[in-house]
Amino acid sequence: MISLVIAESALEMVPPELYGHPAVRSHARRTRGGKRPHMLLDNSWHYAAMKGMPDAARRGRPDLVHLALVTATSAPLYRLRRALEVYVHTADGCMISLGPGVRIPKSYHRFAGLVEALYETGVIEATTTRGSHTGGGSKGAGCRTDDGGGGDDSDDDDDDDGDNNTVHHRGKDGAPAQEETTLMRLERNSTFADLVRTKKFSKVVGLSSLGALPDSPRPYEYVAQRVPDDAAIVIGGFQKGHFSDGISGHLDEVYAVDTSPLEAHVVIARILYEYEKKPFM
Repeated sequence: MISLVIAESALEMVPPELYGHPAVRSHARRTRGGKRPHMLLDNSWHYAAMKGMPDAARRGRPDLVHLALVTATSAPLYRLRRALEVYVHTADGCMISLGPGVRIPKSYHRFAGLVEALYETGVIEATTTRGSHTGGGSKGAGCRTDDGGGGDDSDDDDDDDGDNNTVHHRGKDGAPAQEETTLMRLERNSTFADLVRTKKFSKVVGLSSLGALPDSPRPYEYVAQRVPDDAAIVIGGFQKGHFSDGISGHLDEVYAVDTSPLEAHVVIARILYEYEKKPFM
């Protein structure tokens, strides 16, 4: 088992100090009927409002996190082998953890609704039948669990309307035998250092263009071979810049895997593929 941490991700809710900005209010009127703008900060809509914000160039890109999570949770290492844990460290100081076998919706709009619900409630759960093949996401969340058995090669879950959340099965007393499964959990005021201290990773390996480029024609394979069991691979979830001192100070090793910067989901796909090639005991 290893962990993937998408650190300092450009994922957060619109901060209260921007509620009154015309760009935010206009977006709220179009999408929420003028209600309180409980929505993800997105520079596609809120660019004018974000001007002057601290680290504005590294914030407001939830689409990058969506791509990264779809890539990570589609990998056999996570979906079939159950040998990967996934965490998202957000720009507003939260830590999101994914349960096993979560299927992130491919549609960005459904993903945005899922994360907004997560910020509202702190947890997304599925009600499933004990021993059932698959369970549905929490109501309206558009997120599901996967049985991890590999029996269905199709991964297109976006035709599911998200309303049929419960797989019904009758127990001995005639009532459905159900259990709650946590799909996603959000912890507020949780730092990267808190995660490292709690999980006690055997090694924390960061991937950054500022890291050491391996003297190897296959840098991804080189790095993957140096990731032991119970280690964490840390990748930035922002669009520009490098890890802050709060992240880099907790990295045991930092590698570059290309001579040019690459998008997070590309690096995730390639490093997980190389790690999957390692023999599992």
